[in-house]
Amino acid sequence: MKSSYKVDVAPIDEIHDETTSVSDLAKSQWALIHELERQYIGKIVHGTQCKFEENNWYVVNASSTGSRTGINWQILAPSSPALKVLGRVMMFDTIFDRSLEISTAMQRFSSLRGGIFSLIESKKLLSGNDGDSLVGLSHLDDDDLLTMLDVQLVSAPSEDKFKMKCYELDSFYAYANHVAERVPVYKIRARLPWRKSGEQITTWAKRRAADLKVIFPSSKGYEPLPSETVQPIVERSLSLIDDHFDHFAEIGPLVATYVPGRSYDKKYVLGILEKYSPILGHIVAPPDLSQRKGLTEKTQGVFVWLRTLLYLARGACVNVILLTTGLRNTDVRTLRVGACSQSGRVDMLFYLRADIGKTKNVVMLPVPRQTNKAYLMLEKIKFTESPYLIDAKWWSISGGAKSEDNGGSELDDDGRLKYGEMLNNMIRDFADHFNIPFISQVTGKSYSAHCYRTTVAGWMGAASNLSLLLVRRLFGHSNNVMPTVYLNNNPAFIVEREAQKARANAETARQMALAASQGRLAGVKGEQLERGFQEHKSRMESDRRRSHSLTDAEILASFNSILEQRIKSGSACAFLTPFGVQCMRNPSDTSQPPCAKRANRDKTKDIAPEILKHVSDIRPEQCIGTSCTEAVLGPWSTSVLETLNWYRALLRHQLGDTFNEEHFIESAKQFIRQYEAPLKKVFGIDALSNTPET
Repeated sequence: MKSSYKVDVAPIDEIHDETTSVSDLAKSQWALIHELERQYIGKIVHGTQCKFEENNWYVVNASSTGSRTGINWQILAPSSPALKVLGRVMMFDTIFDRSLEISTAMQRFSSLRGGIFSLIESKKLLSGNDGDSLVGLSHLDDDDLLTMLDVQLVSAPSEDKFKMKCYELDSFYAYANHVAERVPVYKIRARLPWRKSGEQITTWAKRRAADLKVIFPSSKGYEPLPSETVQPIVERSLSLIDDHFDHFAEIGPLVATYVPGRSYDKKYVLGILEKYSPILGHIVAPPDLSQRKGLTEKTQGVFVWLRTLLYLARGACVNVILLTTGLRNTDVRTLRVGACSQSGRVDMLFYLRADIGKTKNVVMLPVPRQTNKAYLMLEKIKFTESPYLIDAKWWSISGGAKSEDNGGSELDDDGRLKYGEMLNNMIRDFADHFNIPFISQVTGKSYSAHCYRTTVAGWMGAASNLSLLLVRRLFGHSNNVMPTVYLNNNPAFIVEREAQKARANAETARQMALAASQGRLAGVKGEQLERGFQEHKSRMESDRRRSHSLTDAEILASFNSILEQRIKSGSACAFLTPFGVQCMRNPSDTSQPPCAKRANRDKTKDIAPEILKHVSDIRPEQCIGTSCTEAVLGPWSTSVLETLNWYRALLRHQLGDTFNEEHFIESAKQFIRQYEAPLKKVFGIDALSNTPET
């Protein structure tokens, strides 16, 4: 008598009834799986030469090593061929539909294997070989998916990484149920948590992180170089290139043809030292040959000195390229000989061809004459026939040299500089040699090549005299127009600038939302924000559609998101004025703000008031502080607190002959009257308790 298979939740295959025999069920299951697989047999995986049924989908790397990058299907459990078919079909269609690089597809496969595939295997679903009856994906339940996601959440390095896991699971869920129309064993009946609650993935991910009290490490980005670092870097680099271009071009071939240990004519060696010591000795002190025995040691000393000079020259050129192109470390290392040329239209404009590794794009970057000259010098001082611009064979660090017979181990097989840290070391050694501070006061670590990109992106939005002078010096123009051409037409700087703005907007919104939730805002607009937060909190807590209890963190995050969107959309200025308050004016407001009235009062005294009502000209340098209804005083207003304490101490202790003018005293009293109460509210009573009363 045949045994029967009874389904306890829902039919695994809807074409069978409850009394379908196990063997018949298995036969039907595998017939459908094989039919699905046959539709793909023999097809070529997009971007490869591999067929669908092969165990490895790969591409051969362009380098001479011939190594392979791709997906190895044999790493899936051999006891789950049905899961392997589903995975193969999904990845094949995804690669084809989205024209994915095999390396990107490999990352997605790895993510699925560590997530949903692992869950399926652990529950023994789809487990069994051809002919065995399979337990389908309908036996996954809601808690299985939620538990798996929670594990990924607490181990995710960032919120974005976790959201990506959610999106990948969502795609797998949709695809499996699509295939299940033909192969019902792949049907998933469990509900994804965001679909269950009717939320977007982003919203659900934030809420779940708050529920589990998961705090992701914040991404601070790359720190820009301070003025005391970037100014001497610009000056030293440009001076080395401009003053000694021809000299470095002459000694480059000498060093390139030098062979350690070979016998050289004494007159030739001493002639090199005699010629270049007076010219380049101020950059690196020439060797004292009297302390060296024999011609071989003397020769070695001279060429180590020349190599050190060329190493610093390379550093100068790299500094200029980084500061004028915005290229990443890896993209500088892949620059090729002959890739910088004149535009042919404007004498002062050059274009640099760069292969952008991150996006796989080739871009033509507008660069100034200084960049072109740095590029030419790097070509002149190459040591090898490599097609790459920076062939760092025979590195020499300031103050010493590495082994003579390093064999060019710092170069890849194709002649490219191997590691990004080598380029970072070059610019760090340059700064160290010229005593330029290169250690961050924030992190205590050395700056890197990417900090240059952040620095110049910051110049685009800066109006300081130092920024203008540096940009003019670096780009070689006496006006502000041409540097703008280079910067605003360079996608690298534009992208980095937008990223900086996004980080600044997010941090500003976070500070304001937190202060509003704590009741630590003052000023008319500050009081409005506090009331707005309380109304937002009440509204969210009264939303009966939500099936969970909102945490304070969720409410704060939601209010933070609203503020950030206002700042991002441009409906609020949200910048800190020189008066220490946050300006929250809407730029689209057509009325004239108090700061503009003060700044333009001499120019507008003869203009009709009806017209001025429609002149919106924000002038932060003329900010009137909390007297303006758009100002917000908050925890960031430390400069105002310091001023208040200074005035209080002044009135109490320094009302001598120097400070006895009545208008000055009245000014101080007025300041105290205006700011004492809001500052006490923001900073707490203790903040002023140690300051003597007037």
